[in-house]
Amino acid sequence: MPGQILEKQIDNEHLVSGLDIVTTICDYAGIKPPEGVRGRSLKPILDGKSAEWRSFVAAESTNISNHLGRMIRTDRYKYIIYANDGKEQLFDLKNDPGELKNLISDPGYGIILTKHRDLLRTWEQGLDRAESLPADKIWTL
Repeated sequence: MPGQILEKQIDNEHLVSGLDIVTTICDYAGIKPPEGVRGRSLKPILDGKSAEWRSFVAAESTNISNHLGRMIRTDRYKYIIYANDGKEQLFDLKNDPGELKNLISDPGYGIILTKHRDLLRTWEQGLDRAESLPADKIWTL
């Protein structure tokens, strides 16, 4: 949108998600997003305005062992847990942007780990649940 959105701006402050794209396009088009869309409009940020924003983003993925994983990303940390095997990872993205050192067993990060587990648990409680899930797809923390 030349002339309407600031060009070549980089925002390292706000945590955004691919879910925000539909809501943002609808906001610029002046229409309501479809019912059930969970993203937030990036319009205030793209317009260079101050906006209250989320403190974390969540995502799902599958690892190389074909285990489903869920991730919580805050401004500094990334927490990941995989279904079925319960494997967890915690990374300090400020000190380890390449995610090379898993801090899950480091007692110095216990409070951070608990906070991220709680964020994930709270996020999961807000999800719409399918009527029936196979037993091997049920999450446990």
